[in-house]
Amino acid sequence: MRIQKREIPIHIRRLEALSRRLMKSHPAFHKVHENLLRQRAGYQGEKAIDYYLKYLPKEEYLVLHGLRLFDGVGYFQIDYLIISKSFILVIEVKNIFGTLLFDPEFNQCIRISQDKEEGFKDPILQVERQKNQLI
Repeated sequence: MRIQKREIPIHIRRLEALSRRLMKSHPAFHKVHENLLRQRAGYQGEKAIDYYLKYLPKEEYLVLHGLRLFDGVGYFQIDYLIISKSFILVIEVKNIFGTLLFDPEFNQCIRISQDKEEGFKDPILQVERQKNQLI
């Protein structure tokens, strides 16, 4: 069962509006535009997951997305939470192109694309933290 309809998040709509209004010569234009592209990619990745999740039997699974929960200290966000009678699954969606390497020693994810390396926070650690916050 899905209890929410997916809509374009407000932060993406705000970035789109800001991007349209900023002149390309503005010092913040590049930063705003890059952030918008990154946010859109994440949103597209989450929409892509929707396709696969629609095949789960609606009677057996509750699928929640875009959860923002309070853990007693602050708020945290979960992309997808799938609840069944026998388990709860936390899904963190990343829409990253290139070759990905997971480095558990330094807790990071490394993307290799066009002979360039870029480090990201470890999504596995992120899900572990979300699991602990959920408990």
